[in-house]
Amino acid sequence: MKKKCLIIIFVLLLASTKTYNVNAFVGYNAAEAKGTYAESLDVIYIEFETSKDIGAVYDGLLLIDENDISVEWSTLIAQNDIGGRATVFKGTLDSPLNLETKYFVKYSDKSIILDFDTSAPLISFTNKVKNDPLRYNEIDDVYLVELKKLNIYESIFSTRDSFIIDEYIRLNVVDNRDGGLLDKIKIDGLPDLYNKGSYIVSITAVDSWENTKVKTFDFEVVDFGNETVLLENIVIVVGAFIPFAIIIGYFWKKR
Repeated sequence: MKKKCLIIIFVLLLASTKTYNVNAFVGYNAAEAKGTYAESLDVIYIEFETSKDIGAVYDGLLLIDENDISVEWSTLIAQNDIGGRATVFKGTLDSPLNLETKYFVKYSDKSIILDFDTSAPLISFTNKVKNDPLRYNEIDDVYLVELKKLNIYESIFSTRDSFIIDEYIRLNVVDNRDGGLLDKIKIDGLPDLYNKGSYIVSITAVDSWENTKVKTFDFEVVDFGNETVLLENIVIVVGAFIPFAIIIGYFWKKR
């Protein structure tokens, strides 16, 4: 009976004790942006499973490349110093790392490959005119834009309307490390509202690691043959004539 009790106690102790590898690194967790990884080509975060003596880490933490050549730290600073011990360290380098080379972080008898960002940003979108057959051809996946014709005012003063892509597509651009990049995208090939034809609009997103994502959309400027410009010209001419008519009428009455 005594022997049985000892076995049960031993099993319970094993079950309640989490095993740590004293020198093991924590791998990169993209969802939480934690672990051991390169934030950029010259900034590196290192995380251990258990707290380490800060001085020992400063003396013994190595960064080596695939040819076992050591890369010197410019600075190495503990991020969560508690009584001279820490689990997270931030290292900086004088010279940027080479994206084409593998690097390893090493401490004591353990090492881990350094995680680089190789994932391009994600470009997603919502078609705001999907249910409008005059603005979207669902069969060919082409966005339709009505051709504009210059009225008298626009012709005289060389003013033109510009195409606004937000009226057709709501964009969202997110990177796994940089977060939202919508304000940093590049848009090329926007349609000319005054020239019929097909246009390919390209959306380019680049993250801080130069990972690039391109998304394209097909647009076509179409002449629907309406009389909008004629009406606009009539309004402009009549509107311009009214002030002169009022002035002439005023002086005519003065005679």
